[in-house]
Amino acid sequence: MGVILDIIGSLMVRAAIVGIILTMMINLHDALYRNTERAALEQNINGPAQVISADLKLAGYGKSTSKIFDVADTSKMIFHADTDNDSTAETIEYYTGPPFTGTNHRVLYRIINNGTPFEIARDVIRFRLRYYDVNGNKFNIPPALSSVSGIKSIYVLLIIESANPMKSLNVGSSESQPLHVTWERHFFPQNL
Repeated sequence: MGVILDIIGSLMVRAAIVGIILTMMINLHDALYRNTERAALEQNINGPAQVISADLKLAGYGKSTSKIFDVADTSKMIFHADTDNDSTAETIEYYTGPPFTGTNHRVLYRIINNGTPFEIARDVIRFRLRYYDVNGNKFNIPPALSSVSGIKSIYVLLIIESANPMKSLNVGSSESQPLHVTWERHFFPQNL
């Protein structure tokens, strides 16, 4: 009888060890998936961040380039810069498209010289712009204010959300949370 109890006891210990190992593997898999998803989102925001940075650093650059923003809105801007250094200023526009059906995700577009809109970011849930004068005072901009002069710095906020919601790690919870990646920068173009 003692042998049978020893066998049953060892089987229970082995089952507990297997359960612990399975739980640990599931948690590691969830953590790996979350980290992979976050890395993909961070990679998705790096491209748009670099393009916006390059363009805004050159805002107003060029001898005959206008220092006036054609449109200075909270989610749209049009300005001029000689981005290719050919002594001809290009008109650069940033704006977000309408939300996708059933979500608040949008596409961030960039247009050069009124050409074809180029998609630089997907799954954007927030693209906000703030403009400041030489004294650091925020411009109180009514919707789609045009021909704005005196802008000396621009604050940009870009938030991208994962299209795939992540399941909560809390046991018994059916909540799903999308991952967000935020990029924000305050630019002080030397040519404005």
